[in-house]
Formats: sequence, structure tokens, C-alpha cells
Amino acid sequence: MAEISKILAIANPLAALSDEDAPIGQTACDRGAQIAKMLGASLRLHAVVHEPSANFDLFHIADEDHVRHQFREDAQTLLDGLAARYAAQGLTGVATSTQWAHPFDRGVMAAVELDWPDVVMISARNVQRLSPAEWRLLHRCEIPVWLVRDEPWPDPARIAAFVDPAHRSAHRSQADREVINWTLALHEKLGEARLMHAIQQIPDQDEMDEDMEAYLADVAEQRQMEISRLLPGNNEAGLPIELAPGEPENLMREFAQEDDAALVVMGVFSRSRLADLLIGSTAREVLPDLPCDVLAVPADR
Repeated sequence: MAEISKILAIANPLAALSDEDAPIGQTACDRGAQIAKMLGASLRLHAVVHEPSANFDLFHIADEDHVRHQFREDAQTLLDGLAARYAAQGLTGVATSTQWAHPFDRGVMAAVELDWPDVVMISARNVQRLSPAEWRLLHRCEIPVWLVRDEPWPDPARIAAFVDPAHRSAHRSQADREVINWTLALHEKLGEARLMHAIQQIPDQDEMDEDMEAYLADVAEQRQMEISRLLPGNNEAGLPIELAPGEPENLMREFAQEDDAALVVMGVFSRSRLADLLIGSTAREVLPDLPCDVLAVPADR
């Protein structure tokens, strides 16, 4: 089973501390501290610092090394303030690090490779779209990426993992197992988790009019057995399984809109290094629409 014992949270180095020493725009760090306390995990705060070299001319500064050093010092001050704040809340031993890197995703990947955490958390505040750097990170990162939204973690919290046992490839079955493993690691520790599957296959219109209920019942029974076989000990953990007719994208959106929806767990597939095929089509279509947090589990790396 997967385990979260080391969390890497990426800070926003452009944000500052307010007069009350409360972090502004540090949603990934805040969520990282919250989840670390809930799981008993260690936390490292990391700032990827970059200022385009063209801006140096605007400030009439010749010594770029000096400016970079100053930016990193400012970022370190920010991280120290965050670590002190979390320590006051009972989370001690928070590590911090800064790095000058561009683009953002390259810096995050370098931070991941420093000590290989179990998960990396980044702020994805814009629900309408993900940035190119965020898409590239999802495409290339070899560990799960936790996209943190602005919404607070609900109490009680619900977690939904989406699987697709309808496929027949070993590759996809392994992807479902990865999603299930991470869901089991979070179940009951962070909230009530469940597995969800959208039944997409529908018969011809005539058949649907005649016996739609019987068709859905037969498919649901088959899918239930297929999902149970993917679970350790034939679901000895008692993870709830929900099946519903429709498209997976719509099922994800409906869950994410619920008041107690905290996290969607889904597999992402890196199909090609071409820009228009960064990850699987379902993830690419639905990720920007989900207002709750998303744990994107790499399914083919």
C-alpha cells in the first residue's frame, strides 16, 4: 500500500507575510502542514525563485548574482516565517529550501529529486485553467502531484477515487491499482474515501427503452466484481464502491461540487511529449473544472 510519510509543499515566493504574520497565497504550504499533522508525515517547504533576466535592466542592476541571492534570501525569510507559524500550531521539524530555477516545473522536479518525497503539493488557484508549467509537471513528475485549491479542507471530508475497470489492458489495470493504493492510504485518515466508476457503455436506443434497468444492473454487477478484484484481499478494507451511469467527467464534476468534497484521486497518463497530448483525455478535460483538491497519480511512469 502507498504511504505518505514525506510531503513537499511548493511555496509562492512572490507572496509576503502580512502584519499578523499570516501567509498570503500559500495554499499549498497550508494544506501541506494540515495534511502532515493529520498523517504524522514530515514536511518540507520549497520556493522556486525566478526573475527573468530582462527585468534586471529595469532595475539598472548589473550584478545578477547579487540580485538572485537577494531574491532567495527574501524567499527563505518567507519560508522561515511559515515554518515558525506551523511550529506554533504543533507541527515541528519543518524543513525549508529555496532554489533559483526556470521554468517553474523544472524547479519543482529538481526539488522532488533532492529526497524523493511521497507527494508534492502545488497551488492551483485558478479553477478555470491550469498553467502550462502545471500541465508539464503533471506530464513529467514521477510522484503524485496534489493540486491545492483555495477551499478549506471540509470536516467531515469525503475523498473520491475514479477507476475504470471496463478496459481490458494490463496497463490500465495497473493504473487503477495505483489509484486504489493511494486511496487506501488516505481512507479514514483524511476522510471517508470511496471508489467511483462511471458506466459509459450503453446499448442501442431500442434496447435502452426496453430494459435499461436490467442492462445497468448487469453491467453494475460486473463492474463491482472487477473493481473488487483490484482491491487487496477482495476489498477487506471495506472501501465503498459507487457506480453510476454517465460520463466520468460529469461524475467527477458532480462529486467535486458537493459541500464535503475534499479530494479527487485520479490517474494521469503521459501519452506523448507533444504539447497536445500531455496527459490522458479525461484528466485534461476535467482537471480545470474541479473546485476541490486533486491528487494526480502517475499511472505509467
